[in-house]
Amino acid sequence: MRVNRLSVGLLCMICYRSICGYGLGAKLSFQEFGVSGPAEILLPLGNDFSDGPISVSGGGIPYLEMEMATDLYISDNGLISLNAEFVDPPQQGSDFSAADGEGVVIIAPYWSDNDIRLSGHGFVRYEEYPSTHPHPSVGAKLKEVSEFVSNETGTVFSGVWMLLVEWNNCPPFPAGFSGPIDPSIDANFLSSNNSYQAIVITDSVSQSYVIFIYECDQIKWSGRDSNHSRVGISDGMGTSYIYPMSGNASIVDIDCLNSPRSMIVNILLDLNTFTLVEPVIPSVISSRMTLPSSLDIDLVSPSVIAMLSTPTQTLNPSVSDSVNLSIMSNPSQTPTPSVLDSVNPSMIAIMPTPSQMLVPVSTVTVDVTLGNQETSNNVATVTVTPAPTNVQNDTAGSMNTPVYVIIIPVAVAVMMIIIGTLIFIFVCMYMHFKKANVTKVRPAGNLEVKLVQLN
Repeated sequence: MRVNRLSVGLLCMICYRSICGYGLGAKLSFQEFGVSGPAEILLPLGNDFSDGPISVSGGGIPYLEMEMATDLYISDNGLISLNAEFVDPPQQGSDFSAADGEGVVIIAPYWSDNDIRLSGHGFVRYEEYPSTHPHPSVGAKLKEVSEFVSNETGTVFSGVWMLLVEWNNCPPFPAGFSGPIDPSIDANFLSSNNSYQAIVITDSVSQSYVIFIYECDQIKWSGRDSNHSRVGISDGMGTSYIYPMSGNASIVDIDCLNSPRSMIVNILLDLNTFTLVEPVIPSVISSRMTLPSSLDIDLVSPSVIAMLSTPTQTLNPSVSDSVNLSIMSNPSQTPTPSVLDSVNPSMIAIMPTPSQMLVPVSTVTVDVTLGNQETSNNVATVTVTPAPTNVQNDTAGSMNTPVYVIIIPVAVAVMMIIIGTLIFIFVCMYMHFKKANVTKVRPAGNLEVKLVQLN
């Protein structure tokens, strides 16, 4: 029996950043509208307009640590603004310069030049979720989104007011124009459309977050004439977070960043700091499974240790049994086999190879099999933990370098310098002593030899 994503709860605990930032854990899919409780508000048809103000109950939306917004405006062009309306489409470039100088906070799940003038060709709608609403579905939704934020940030967050906005099947400008359209504009471009959602949630005291929700194949266009959509937030005065793909044609792929692992992409931004929230990776992940089985785990951590433990009263494999607990960074790599612990046969552990540790984002496959035993009724626990930190991460997301790769060349270089210095000293001393032992004999004076004849 092969089990993929064996435990939904397990996958809710782990998250790639991913780049993507965007986490591997429990994702928020497109939220339903029209559920009993909050009233669904549909924006009128039009082009380059906004709806508002939408008053925030409970005190407002704190942002940038010292500011507070009490009103929101929703634009047809894929953005939400705080305290004042902003309806302009983006200009050429990759930043939010079109909004700079306006002093208006821009929240852009997909800032683009939409055109929803024609009935049946796209619409924008929203719902409010105040904690004071008596219907239980409102409290349940606030709790669900608050728990998502808490899990992603590793903090305790409890929202008291939330705004849910959806841009549904919105076509690009000038799809809604009733007259003749420039024939140079691609007809396929005009017939394409985009759907995405945004959530603004706050505790009205000190914390506010924005969540952008995308589902794969729901973003079909990004703009034309090198004027492509933007994703991020800006205060209109130069402070902003701009998603890296913004302003480029590749922004159209933002909805499928996690595919095929997941068809959902969430981007969580902190309005207090205007930064992307990186998901918190738990240090230990455990999952119970019925043997034999397989478990696929997506991790941001570059290396992990997997351990299989079984209750000895249920399963006590011997050294002769074929036990395999393997970790694969990707399907093309050969799995690292494990070795059965003969001292404690109910426990088995495995480390990735150095080459696997070099992979910054790994899909770990834990395969548990037993060769000669009936195990259909046996339950084991697989525990996955980060490997010892013998690799160093860098913020650019480049390949990690093992410590020994740096230490060994440095040690060899130092040793060569020491040996060269000793040889030099030895040669100098040898020449000095050789010179000292050489003596020259010179005559002391003229020698006079006389011959004396003896009688």
